[in-house]
Amino acid sequence: MTDPRLSLHRYLEEARDLAGQLPTNYHYRNIYDFVLREGRFFEPQPRPDLIMLRHIGECFRNAFLTMMKTGLQYVEGYAAVGSKHPVLHAWNVDSDGSVIDSTWEPVGSAYFGIIFPLSIVRRAKTSVLNDWESVWRVLRESWA
Repeated sequence: MTDPRLSLHRYLEEARDLAGQLPTNYHYRNIYDFVLREGRFFEPQPRPDLIMLRHIGECFRNAFLTMMKTGLQYVEGYAAVGSKHPVLHAWNVDSDGSVIDSTWEPVGSAYFGIIFPLSIVRRAKTSVLNDWESVWRVLRESWA
């Protein structure tokens, strides 16, 4: 069996190379480039009983609501379940950097993303990473 982390990272590299290039006034080539350069892996763990399982297909909203209710950090990036293709996803992390996923049951096998502060999450219409309505604001300048 293939390592889920390795598969996820390869997927992001291939997607970055195949996806279109944003205009030259952007710091990052595309969403995948941003995630690869600024993201990191997070450790999956079973959802704690105190964290409510929310609606499937609403991960961005679920992670936002969980952040507001619990104070856990908000993360967006790509995650995969088993050998399925990775998908754009949102989850929360605790102070140890462990995944708290209020959308998927069972949890995913690999998570790679970026922690976003509340000020940035609030500005996005849905997804911080795929916020096309703001013309991908987070991709314009260096994140560091």
